Amino acid sequence: MNLQYQTWLFNVIAYFYQWFFKGQVKGYSENLDKYGKHLNIPKGGKILDIGCGTGAFGKAFKLKDESYEVQGIDIAEKMVKRAKKKNKLECELGDILEGLRFPDNNFDLVIAGMVLHGLDQKKRNVFYKETSRIAKEYVLFQDYSQGRKWYISLIEWIERGDYFNFVRSVPTEFENFFDEVKVFEINSYISEYILDTFLVTKHRLNCSVIRPRLFAVLVNKCDLVIRDEHFGGVFITYHAWTVLVRTVTG
Repeated sequence: MNLQYQTWLFNVIAYFYQWFFKGQVKGYSENLDKYGKHLNIPKGGKILDIGCGTGAFGKAFKLKDESYEVQGIDIAEKMVKRAKKKNKLECELGDILEGLRFPDNNFDLVIAGMVLHGLDQKKRNVFYKETSRIAKEYVLFQDYSQGRKWYISLIEWIERGDYFNFVRSVPTEFENFFDEVKVFEINSYISEYILDTFLVTKHRLNCSVIRPRLFAVLVNKCDLVIRDEHFGGVFITYHAWTVLVRTVTG
C-alpha cells in the first residue's frame, strides 16, 4: 500500500471532489438521523473526523448540532485547504499512522468515512488502535461491506488500496480491536460500523506490569486482542479482563 500515491491522488482530485460535497453531506446527514441515537454524543461534544477530505462527514454532525466541536485531519494538503477555506471546517494536516498529537480519551466520538479500505491490514490495525486510544467510548466508520458492485471494484482497483481484502474481512476484523461492533446497512455495499472502545481503552495495560503467569492465562484462556508493536501495551476484551481479575483475586 503506497500512501504517497494515495496522497498524490487525493491532492489531484480535491478540486473535483468539492463538486460532490453537498450530496455527501446530505447522505451522511440522512444516515446520522438513523443511527445517531446510538452514539451518545453529549451537548458540546468533541468529534474528530479522520481522513476528512473536504469535510462532508464532519459537516453532517455540525448541522445536526451546532454545539459539537468538529475537527478534521487528512494527509492530502489540498483536501485540508478546501475543508478549511471552502467548507469552514477546523482541519489540519496529519497522518494517523504516525500517531496523533491528541491525548488519550480526548474525543466523544472519532469518525472516518470511506478511509479504511484504502489501507492494508497492518495499517488498519494501527488505525484501529489509535482511534480506540483517543476516543472516550465510540468510534464510527462508514465503509464498504461484503456486497460488491463491478464499478466500485474498478474504481478501487485504480486507487490501489486494499478494498478486495477489506471487504472479505469486515466486520470480523473489528472484533479484534473493539469490544462491541454494531453494523447498520446503508445499502447493498456500504455500512456504518459503530464500535465501542470503552472496555478496551479503560483497561489498557502495560505489558511490563502483567506477571508471566497472568499473561499466560490471558493468552490461553481469553479472547486476547493485542500484539501491539506500534504503540506498546496490551488491549483486552471484557472477557479477558474478567479472567484477569479472577486470577488476581483468586
